[in-house]
Amino acid sequence: MPLQRSKELTVALEASQRAAEVVMRYYKQDITVEQKADASPVTIADKEAEKLIQKIIQAYFPEYGFLGEESGGTHADKEKLWVIDPIDGTKNFIRHIPIFGILIGLMQYGKCTLGVSNVPGMNELMYGQKGLGAFLNGQSAHVSNIASLEKGSVSCGGLKHFRTSGRFAGLEKLITRSARMRVFGDAYAYHLVASGRLEAVVETKIKIWDIAAPVAIIEAAGGKCTDIDGNPITTDTTTIIASNGKVHDEIVELFKK
Repeated sequence: MPLQRSKELTVALEASQRAAEVVMRYYKQDITVEQKADASPVTIADKEAEKLIQKIIQAYFPEYGFLGEESGGTHADKEKLWVIDPIDGTKNFIRHIPIFGILIGLMQYGKCTLGVSNVPGMNELMYGQKGLGAFLNGQSAHVSNIASLEKGSVSCGGLKHFRTSGRFAGLEKLITRSARMRVFGDAYAYHLVASGRLEAVVETKIKIWDIAAPVAIIEAAGGKCTDIDGNPITTDTTTIIASNGKVHDEIVELFKK
């Protein structure tokens, strides 16, 4: 018998929707952009959305850990850890490109078990929970059944990151092998995999808050997620292959050095 929607998922959905209201108030406005220590941009929308998400979640789950892109960690060594990216795709948000998302993930005992991904500019809300399944705008979602890259469509993250991480040769093989290659990026690309519209996403130079929620959703939708070398996802992961599961091993082989 399938699981019922958990209290954690209900709260995460509420936090996501309220954060989306904050983010969309600032969307297309002329807002100040600051540079963080790693040279990535941050705006008042990022900061306010994360603060609101943290407030809502910690009111219900004060005993859980919290790790946010903007505010850092609070008891981040806890066995149950909320992992938040208030705007995944801030550069798109700043340029008024609607491909950005609000990501709320829950890791339990090191595993991504629950995720909410809200892409308000595209009117897409996805969520997934281990044992419950995955859903897109309230409808059940599942990965595709395409079993080979020669018939598959794949998206990748920033191209220069493949070069700087020494993974460009693998990317070239992936481009050659795949039927279609696109660069959608950020939360929306993972929506496409979880709902069967793409077969895989491959990225380098990522952090756990970029992927905790998408990993939970894609796995709940029947897919598979590892790092580029085929290892399990952890809080230290910096690369990812998120796929329908059927083309996964083929992609891992292409990136073997």
